Amino acid sequence: PWRVIEHDEPITFDSLPGTTWRAGPYTLAFESPTAVIVNRRVPGQWAFLGDAVTVNAGGQTLRGTIDGASMVFEGRQAERIEFTEPDGPQASRPAR
Repeated sequence: PWRVIEHDEPITFDSLPGTTWRAGPYTLAFESPTAVIVNRRVPGQWAFLGDAVTVNAGGQTLRGTIDGASMVFEGRQAERIEFTEPDGPQASRPAR
């Protein structure tokens, strides 16, 4: 289980680490300036260039775009979330 965290600040390279997002079937936990956990179990890497975010994990590449405080991954609007029950390393991170 998880809950949506309201936010209105622009999404930047510096603001993503330590946050978790849900877009359709994907959950993206940005662990550090390069590491990401997809769907609470698949480790990967992420990169940010201009208004584009690319996630490589489990042999897949997911592409997203950022427009201010909005992020879209693979055509799906992303919501910032926080897990309400522990289930993996990112679950214990507090929201920032």
